Amino acid sequence: MKTNYLFILLLLMFGNIMAQSYIVDGKTIKLEKSISGKKFVIYSDSLSSLNKNNLQLKNKVLKNEVMDSVTFKNLKTKPIYVGNFYKVPNTNKEVGVSNILYVKIKNQADTILLKQKAKLLNFDIVENNKFMKDWFTISCNEKTGMDALMLTQNIEKSGWASAIEPDFIDNFKLLNCPTNDEFFPNQWNLKNTGQFGGTIGVDINVCNAWEITIGNPNIIIAVIDNGVELTHEDLIANISPVSYDAKTNTQPSVVYQYSPSLQQLNPHGTQVAGIIGATSNNSIGVSGVCKGCKIMSISADFWPTSSLAYMTQQLADGINFAWQNGASVINNSWGRLLPSSIMNNAITNALVNGRNGKGCVVVFASGNDEGDPILYPANFSGSLAFDVLTVGAIDRCGKRKTYPSCTAPFWSSTYGDDLDVMAPGDEIYTTDLMNFEGNSQSNYFNNANGTSFAAPQVAAIAGLILSKYPNLLGGSVREAIMNSCKKTGGYNYATTANKPFGTWHQEMGYGLVDAYAALQAACTTTTINNQIFNNNALYKDCIINVNGSVVNNGINVQMQHITSTELKNGFEVKLGGSLEVKTQP
Repeated sequence: MKTNYLFILLLLMFGNIMAQSYIVDGKTIKLEKSISGKKFVIYSDSLSSLNKNNLQLKNKVLKNEVMDSVTFKNLKTKPIYVGNFYKVPNTNKEVGVSNILYVKIKNQADTILLKQKAKLLNFDIVENNKFMKDWFTISCNEKTGMDALMLTQNIEKSGWASAIEPDFIDNFKLLNCPTNDEFFPNQWNLKNTGQFGGTIGVDINVCNAWEITIGNPNIIIAVIDNGVELTHEDLIANISPVSYDAKTNTQPSVVYQYSPSLQQLNPHGTQVAGIIGATSNNSIGVSGVCKGCKIMSISADFWPTSSLAYMTQQLADGINFAWQNGASVINNSWGRLLPSSIMNNAITNALVNGRNGKGCVVVFASGNDEGDPILYPANFSGSLAFDVLTVGAIDRCGKRKTYPSCTAPFWSSTYGDDLDVMAPGDEIYTTDLMNFEGNSQSNYFNNANGTSFAAPQVAAIAGLILSKYPNLLGGSVREAIMNSCKKTGGYNYATTANKPFGTWHQEMGYGLVDAYAALQAACTTTTINNQIFNNNALYKDCIINVNGSVVNNGINVQMQHITSTELKNGFEVKLGGSLEVKTQP
């Protein structure tokens, strides 16, 4: 059972905190001493045990933070944990260290060792991760005598754990820039006719793609967010019957609030979902990009003051739940400042094991801060075959969204070496929470801003590709999207080391995604002309065409296609030879 803790941020000065570090997949992440000297304090009791007359809320939303400032007087309850704040290198951001840690044992027999270490070092074992059994959640308490980052270093030095890392507070944020309302003629991102002062043709070219496919209900796109309104009038027909709340480990998903103090539901996940899969041709609302696909809602509470944070675990669990429950594509319109092994493991699981080993397509938004590096996990680095798709945002004129630009909203799309592709992210029309609970006075919103709303367009294009070619490997889908981008904006796209999928630019990646071109690029063709096969051979492609060839005695030729294999013009298999033609497994 998870204990219900009260998170309290005490804005007090505590002198200098020495630099600390932790290790993620062999790489040392160094944190600098806190600038403000703030402390993070956890009390074991609920608010009811405290004198409510002495509780004063201040500054309900701190700049660039997600936590309330709380001041207490005359406390009788002693804290069970005091954690430090640390500065993240190369940023002006600070993160607090909660009492939660994640530890990975080397083998199942080490569960006994973990229990022994818990007694020795005075930490609590909270739970064994349900998706990855070699990961455990542990917790500091009043007897541990050190904050979670210091305990992390202690365990790292002892060498008995495979991986160990703390959970940070103030680490995750949704990547939208909130704003307001309705209909397809206004969806410039889908068909840019120059409306709202944009440039004609600067869109994702989905109208032509819809002539090939509008999506298949067997393709499920997971939205890991603050929750999708499952009964929304323009979404309900495309909502998967399977959803998940990663905070409570229950079904169905829920819609979480902006914050406990605001008492307002957050429409972010519903807005993201509408871009992916709002129902089309129903005389209301907007059209989703993959309007024939299903949406799986996975909710997480992005406001960690309401209970124990567990944010890293929530989102890692959400990713694991998604691929284990049939999601083909996973959209993540959020990011954090620091990398994580438990998150890396979850992402790798989806990329490698999803879709019965063909691999999920995992999409992340790059971030909305001009001066910052691309946020983690958008900068997750796997192999060429197993990597995430990192998405930035363009404005209506085809350039990277900056301020000022050809449009007004005050934000800029984050860019850098990890950027893959761009999609529209400026004043996007989409679904909103119904009954006036969202950002608008209707069930639709006309002003969704941020890379949060660029990423789902790319996730939906991946859904279109898999609807047409369901046996494609996840890496092949990702490659098709990058290979087919439009080189908009007047940038100097160039051949770049470690960027093998066409010309690339640091501010634009491979360019603006093109749904129609990506569908065409996804289905490549191998043509074999008048080949005499004297050696065994294996061919794998979307389409295989064989003209006038011969397989000799004792030779085996295998052809594995996604769409079709065509044999013509006198193709022959000699006695004793063999030909195997089948759909790719």
